[in-house]
Amino acid sequence: MKKEILLNNLRLLNIIAGYINDNPRLIDQELMNTNSFSLDEEFYYKILFANLNNIDIEKDKEFFYDYLSKSIHKLDPGDYLNNEYLKNVKIKEKNYKGWQIVYETIEPYEAFIYDDIEEIDDYQYPMVGYFNKKYHYPCIKDEEETWMLITPNEINTMKEPIKNSYGKVLTFGLGLGYFAYMDSLKDEVEHITIIEKDDRVIELFKKEILPFFNNKDKITIINDDAYEYIKKIDVDNYDYLFIDIWRDVSLGHIHYLKFKEILKNKKIKTDYWIEKSIKVYLKNEQYLKN
Repeated sequence: MKKEILLNNLRLLNIIAGYINDNPRLIDQELMNTNSFSLDEEFYYKILFANLNNIDIEKDKEFFYDYLSKSIHKLDPGDYLNNEYLKNVKIKEKNYKGWQIVYETIEPYEAFIYDDIEEIDDYQYPMVGYFNKKYHYPCIKDEEETWMLITPNEINTMKEPIKNSYGKVLTFGLGLGYFAYMDSLKDEVEHITIIEKDDRVIELFKKEILPFFNNKDKITIINDDAYEYIKKIDVDNYDYLFIDIWRDVSLGHIHYLKFKEILKNKKIKTDYWIEKSIKVYLKNEQYLKN
């Protein structure tokens, strides 16, 4: 990778991370209404995003068009609201043993990460999306942070694992049961064994979510730690393994490398949640060390 590309990749990652973590709602309907030249909505959004992040489009034209512009996309909320899980699993808002089950809102023009980082010829593009309408999604949180949620990012980053799964499936991590639900709809999937170490998550899932499954008989949940469970069994007795026990890349890459080592001599087809983003993270770390 050329140094210039690496530096621009890192610059773009930092700009987007800073914007989304600090104030992803800086662009709103009022600001979008300042489009007096009637520019294409998505292009105008990109211009506003650049200006708010101190990017001079004239002086920094290459960065704007070759990096930033290719990362930002207008999305259609209907593409997600028609998802089978969201249509059929009607999670009710309530307090549950220290958790709050709620529906959060992505506001119009709020920026969010909607998929894995896309890498093309060493150019790295964080996938930033926005809707021009309100979008609601289920999540579970406590007073300090959000623990489980089903956003466009979860839906998109699980497409490939769901597509790849078949036969006897083993998965580490239950969450709100999105993977299990979508996988249970597949004729090619015989059974899904879910390993979850938090008994509170299992209890909530069985009470609030599993009743909406049409194929409950395909589901078995085992209360155990993923690392402990994998020592007790031969994973090659399963056909497919999906590992999803992390919330982001910052910690995910550690577990990813551990499981890669554990499974290096196994034949089972294995997918890892947000693997593409984790690989980008590890690649950049290696380049920086060198």
